Amino acid sequence: MTTPNDAAAGTASSENGAGAGNTGAGGAGTSGNTKVSVDASATQSTGAGAGAGAANEYHGTADKYSAPQGSTYSQAFNDELHAAAKDLGLNQKGLDKLYGVAGRHMKSVQQEFDAAHSANTKQWLEAVTNDKEIGGDRLDESRAIAAKGMDFAASPELRAIMKESGLENHPEFLRAFYRVGKAVSEDKFVRGGGSQNGEKSPLFTYDKSDHQAS
Repeated sequence: MTTPNDAAAGTASSENGAGAGNTGAGGAGTSGNTKVSVDASATQSTGAGAGAGAANEYHGTADKYSAPQGSTYSQAFNDELHAAAKDLGLNQKGLDKLYGVAGRHMKSVQQEFDAAHSANTKQWLEAVTNDKEIGGDRLDESRAIAAKGMDFAASPELRAIMKESGLENHPEFLRAFYRVGKAVSEDKFVRGGGSQNGEKSPLFTYDKSDHQAS
């Protein structure tokens, strides 16, 4: 037979058990949430630390900067880039990274220049081939006469410039030396000057037999 005291005791026990269960559930939930929060913070902190480490890898000014070995940058370019590295607080490794960017950019610019120059050279060849004065069927003869003009008027330095730049195929350069060649096509052409004994200086004479165009 259950007495009122026993019932009260059972009810209290049940309430205490439920309370304990709620407390346990709440504790577990709180503990779980706290763990997730801590883990997220730790991840963010680790990521930030890695980023800062990568940034710091390039920081710290150097007493003296140097250009990459074998580079062909001008001294003015080097000085300006070194000054920028110092202003940005970069070490030598940071400066090397800037040189890498500059090198890739300059290579791209050079490729664009080469492509444009190649296109120009092609246009010059087409123009000289179709030129009414020196082109068409007369082109080979015009080149031979222009060669005489170069023998007479062009220095070795000018020849080298024309060869390296492709200007030897420019219609206006070929026309100019073609006209010079025509002007000196006589057997003897005296440009002026003479030696101390009164004889003509070979530097200013044009002998047809000595300047046969190839």
